[in-house]
Amino acid sequence: MKKYSGLLVLSIVFGLFVMGQSGCTGCGINSGWGSNTATIMGQVVDAYSNQPVWGATVSVFGTGLSTKTDLQGQYQITNVPAGRFTVIVSKMGYHSLSQDVVLVAGSTNTIDFKLIPIVTVTLIDETFTVSAGDYREYHSFLREDGILGIGLFATQNVQFYIFDDTNYQKWLNGQGYTAYLEIPNTSSFFRFFDIPSTQTYHIVIKNTDATLSSDVTLYVDYTY
Repeated sequence: MKKYSGLLVLSIVFGLFVMGQSGCTGCGINSGWGSNTATIMGQVVDAYSNQPVWGATVSVFGTGLSTKTDLQGQYQITNVPAGRFTVIVSKMGYHSLSQDVVLVAGSTNTIDFKLIPIVTVTLIDETFTVSAGDYREYHSFLREDGILGIGLFATQNVQFYIFDDTNYQKWLNGQGYTAYLEIPNTSSFFRFFDIPSTQTYHIVIKNTDATLSSDVTLYVDYTY
């Protein structure tokens, strides 16, 4: 009886051992969430000062995963599924950045970002008089990807134009022209204008009244 009891115990122990080994088949290869994921980490700094940018949002598009940078501009996102993704960084007062990355399971990927600050400068802030039949002009070289915020107030109706070089010369010479922005017969307006390319832009305010002068206040700011 003792002999068979001993054999029974050994059989049970052996069975448990085999079951334990079977349960671990593939462990560390394809089982579990973490085995098919990767980690993204890095630092976000100001492109001009090279100082850390804290509180920036770093997100992996399409996964719902995101985090904020710490006081040193450092971030880390774990458990990102393996595959091709776009990492996006955003912070108020800066232009957003993105970078594509291919993540391999089990890898740690360092992706650093240099955020460019959004800058707003005043190009024009003047009050002036435009005589009857006369015009006032301004010329500015502007970089790409900027926006003009334009505000105008006048005592008499005027015409407002934004030209490139070619069409500005055509307008001066009385030829057919195409203006980027033309607002006829206006005494006040506020408008945003997206700059299409890097070049010199010509702003013209013309008083078409044959007898009356017009006092004009013009404000133009440039955000880039």
